[in-house]
Amino acid sequence: MKGRFAPSPTGYIHLGNVWIALLSYISTRQQKGTYVVRMEDIDLQRSKRELGDVLLDDLEWLGFEWDEGPRIGGPESTYWQSERQEYYANILESLALEKLIYPCFCNRARLQSIASAPHVGEVVHRYDGHCRHIDEEKVKTFSAEKDPSLRLSIDSCDIEFTDRWQGVQHIHLADKTDVAVVVPATANTIAKLANGIADNFVTSTLLAITAPIYVAPAMNEHMWENPATVRNVAQLKADGKVIIEPATGFLAEGYNGKGRLPEPEEIFEQVTFFESRREYKSPLEGKTILITAGGTKERIDPVRYISNDSSGKMGYALAKAASILGAKVQLVSTTKQLKVPFGVEVTYVESAREMEEVVTSYFPTTDVAVMVAAVSDYYVANRSDQKIKKQNNESGLKLELAENPDILKGLGHSKKEGQVVIGFAAETERVLEYAAAKLEKKKADAIIANDVSSSKIGFNADNHQVTILTKDGKQLPLPESSKEELALEIWQSLLDSNIIQ
Repeated sequence: MKGRFAPSPTGYIHLGNVWIALLSYISTRQQKGTYVVRMEDIDLQRSKRELGDVLLDDLEWLGFEWDEGPRIGGPESTYWQSERQEYYANILESLALEKLIYPCFCNRARLQSIASAPHVGEVVHRYDGHCRHIDEEKVKTFSAEKDPSLRLSIDSCDIEFTDRWQGVQHIHLADKTDVAVVVPATANTIAKLANGIADNFVTSTLLAITAPIYVAPAMNEHMWENPATVRNVAQLKADGKVIIEPATGFLAEGYNGKGRLPEPEEIFEQVTFFESRREYKSPLEGKTILITAGGTKERIDPVRYISNDSSGKMGYALAKAASILGAKVQLVSTTKQLKVPFGVEVTYVESAREMEEVVTSYFPTTDVAVMVAAVSDYYVANRSDQKIKKQNNESGLKLELAENPDILKGLGHSKKEGQVVIGFAAETERVLEYAAAKLEKKKADAIIANDVSSSKIGFNADNHQVTILTKDGKQLPLPESSKEELALEIWQSLLDSNIIQ
């Protein structure tokens, strides 16, 4: 376990600080845990680095020894919270997009009035949700005048539990839980959940919850591999709990192995992935889907190449959406700059010929192949193994180009019954005409036509607009939207039109 002391360096240490530090320190040492000091200096107006340093001096003088924190280091990049602002901003942005938080513009005077004048019979003084349902226009207006506070968007109920140090605590929480996430889940908590033991606030609440429960284990590798833990984890899976696999890395007590708690954004990604699968009912379950992404590179020499402006974003979005819809997805990518979606396997290639080799090897076991990558039509036949030096003559550099294999055409002509081949046609003019010709020539089941002449929806853009052309002559235009939203629309259209069965 970990114990923590997290002071705010807004003044000198006082007896209250020392008392809290001592309680957490004794408790942690009694349980042979890791003691962490973390500076809560995010109030940039009141917090001072020099006061934090003096506070650390006082702790050292008092005899405190911490295992992680300032002056000691540890697995985190920093233990000064002011240096993690970007990280918190990203998390808050994700929560806002999921509508899990909302802005509050109530001033201190109003909040104090709520606490001082509770409703008749009400014992617990709490926020009344005044700003929860403010419309977007008012939010914009109020935000121009005042930076809002951010509140969790949860429904109402009362929960009571007993704290080891402070006794009975009464907390106002959700009476309708949509998703429960246990972070971190210790070996002890996992054992209790697996056996229905409800002897604390967490396990009591989880036992009463009917919503999906996600468990993120965190422990050293020996505890994780212990047969008892293995049995308990298996039981949780059998009970319908989703286990978020622990990461591999630095652990407490000097261990290095599997058992580390994944980063919050990784946990969030997995929870949203499985909840999306639950929402969309996995219509592609049982399908193996092959997707290519990015622009191929054709080497001139070890430092130069010929390529195009394809970012790979659309291919990655289609891979993510297919995985959410239940498919097993194999992504063949030319770019390593994009994050691989959860649940997707990736193979990296560079040239068109490398892509053909990999795609051809995967295709026999593929149900649906979607060729999104912008494949170079030619490669450099006279490629140099050494960097080409600038020539002092007027003839310039002459490249001999040879034709690359047509990957889409090869798949379209070799597909077996039941296999589906879909291509992309990136055009700058006569988009539908050229796409229709490509559909027939490549023997594909569908071509997805996109106009890349506009920077708004072309290469590297976050938004896209396409039209699906089918081999039976149908045209299915899809409205402009983000590539991730569009990817789901594309798969749904392919399913609805029976191109994929």
